[in-house]
Amino acid sequence: MGLNDIQIEGLSPTQCEIADILWKFDTVDQIDQWIQKIPTRRGRIEARIVQNMMVAAVLDQRDPDLEEANHYLQQIKDR
Repeated sequence: MGLNDIQIEGLSPTQCEIADILWKFDTVDQIDQWIQKIPTRRGRIEARIVQNMMVAAVLDQRDPDLEEANHYLQQIKDR
């Protein structure tokens, strides 16, 4: 399963547009430069949220046990 197969549920239409734009970039630097050009703080925050959701979706896709591993690490930390 490739990156084009990643799906994120529950995005708003604006968030879908942001995700479509972000997928077109080749590097994190390009994403950062684009986000910095967004004129409003709220827009920049929303773009970062979408970026983080995309990263999480890719990680979940590549390693579905990551959530379980985080759960165990949290239990150890809470001891």
